[in-house]
Amino acid sequence: MFSKQWKNQQYANYTEFIDEPIIFDGFLFPRFPSVFCFADGLPGRCSMFISCESEGYKISFEEGMKCMDVNAPERTTIQYISSEHRSGDRYIHQLRTDPESRPGAGNYAFFHMKIPDENGEIHILPGQMLANADYHWSDEVEPILKALLMGIAVCKTKGGGTS
Repeated sequence: MFSKQWKNQQYANYTEFIDEPIIFDGFLFPRFPSVFCFADGLPGRCSMFISCESEGYKISFEEGMKCMDVNAPERTTIQYISSEHRSGDRYIHQLRTDPESRPGAGNYAFFHMKIPDENGEIHILPGQMLANADYHWSDEVEPILKALLMGIAVCKTKGGGTS
């Protein structure tokens, strides 16, 4: 439903990444066959979305986004679960809601990735993930986020080697 809603509307700054590289905020994203990717918004305030209707999740990135996974809110009845994953020089930290503290509700995760360019300089990419109430969360960092981490490249505009 989410992707069909957006496909049927036309916006001046809306982009579907169908037959073109998925480049957003200086990063080249991998393409996955079961997801729908699009960006929307004005330059400097643009957002990119990765939506998988069959799995029931949506991942988003915003230009200039801050890392929202660093500290769990102190005053809340919602429980949070922190996870991290490292593969070589690549790293991801995820902070997500505990579905048991939100029964019957959708849940979310904030994360940030640390991705090296070809010179070894680390670039940070924060994002968030929303999931339907029936989505089965992993006990670790979500597999789709790990796949993104391993497939993302830093573009030349950020100092990397990918055009």
